[in-house]
Amino acid sequence: MANKWDADPATNLSRRLGKSAHELAITTGNASCPDIWELDNGDIAIIGTSAIDPNGTLLDFDVREVETSRAIIEHARKIVLVADSSKFSRSAPVRIAHLSEIDVFVTDRLPNLAIAEMCQRCEVKVIETGGPTEAEAVEPREPSAQTKF
Repeated sequence: MANKWDADPATNLSRRLGKSAHELAITTGNASCPDIWELDNGDIAIIGTSAIDPNGTLLDFDVREVETSRAIIEHARKIVLVADSSKFSRSAPVRIAHLSEIDVFVTDRLPNLAIAEMCQRCEVKVIETGGPTEAEAVEPREPSAQTKF
């Protein structure tokens, strides 16, 4: 690999994770519906979540997606969680994992000091990208006098 983010051409598909959309009968018949495959080297996995509980539990609504995320976490060497700060104000019924099982957490911002301290205790590297708060993202802004259309 020339760059750590380049695909490794020597990597092979090991096995499909879960059943295909066709096997689950949840497809419109579109042959381009993606499958999720385990790579034989499994270096880095990027996952998402629907909600993050105040105790650091990652939650989701779909049991099938949770099963896939758990398999990904089990087999990858490094887990990257990508979730915006709105996930801290939501709840969902199915447990994926805990923040302590994550290596890197990419988010727009951490909601409070307690979560930042939890990430530090769990040795989770946090990357905050900034951006508008949830309230700012919802509220439309008035164009400034200098805005040209």
